[in-house]
Amino acid sequence: MLRNEHSSEDTRNLVVLQFTDRAKRSEAEAHLVAAFVRAEPAAFESLYDAALPKTRASMALLIAYLATYESISQTTLGMKPCARLLRLCSDTDLEVRDSALFALVKISVYPEGAQMVVTPTSSYNMQQPACLLLALLAKDGSTWVAVLSIDPCESLVELASAGTTTADPEVCAAAILALTVFCIWPDGAEAVGAANMAKQNKPNITLRVVSDGALLSSIAADVPVEVTREDDDEPPSSTTTPLRIPFPFREIRL
Repeated sequence: MLRNEHSSEDTRNLVVLQFTDRAKRSEAEAHLVAAFVRAEPAAFESLYDAALPKTRASMALLIAYLATYESISQTTLGMKPCARLLRLCSDTDLEVRDSALFALVKISVYPEGAQMVVTPTSSYNMQQPACLLLALLAKDGSTWVAVLSIDPCESLVELASAGTTTADPEVCAAAILALTVFCIWPDGAEAVGAANMAKQNKPNITLRVVSDGALLSSIAADVPVEVTREDDDEPPSSTTTPLRIPFPFREIRL
């Protein structure tokens, strides 16, 4: 049905809904669905661009359910779905956006999957959603270790500096948010500091974690400050190096 070019959009939608439902039921069912995906990869990939939003959302959910099981994660990652899912994060339909984000979170549990999420950022129209996704994943206790293992901080510092005429302010803001969220975790704050020290042209932003666990980022252009945890008694370490942004920012709370 998926390969038949004469199949209606409604028919394609029903087919992918059935596959998605089966993949959700159990690991055994997901293995059967994965076998279909391996046999007909092009047919499934075409569903990312389906005319019906429900079909696009179901395809994203199918990827999410397959990624749930480590035993078939290689099939999921082998489809290289991240670039398409990132595009769906900008879809006009809310259900499609939510489903794509859910799938990307599931994929990012695996270090290889987290690396794939970051890889498409070479394209400017993918940088902002990728940075925002990194921020979300860095906040989640189940995914932040995998994300940190791919060492994204230097790239984020470079995007946050926005030191070139081609820089996109929205990308810069998203990168700053991701860096801020990484500082929730001591290892993340250390990685941000190390990445910042590796850059010759350092920007200048405030990163602060408040004691109740909420993350507060008060940012002012050209005002150097330190990255600290207010509930820590220890003095700031050498990793709390200032960052800089080229435009005013107010406050970010997650």
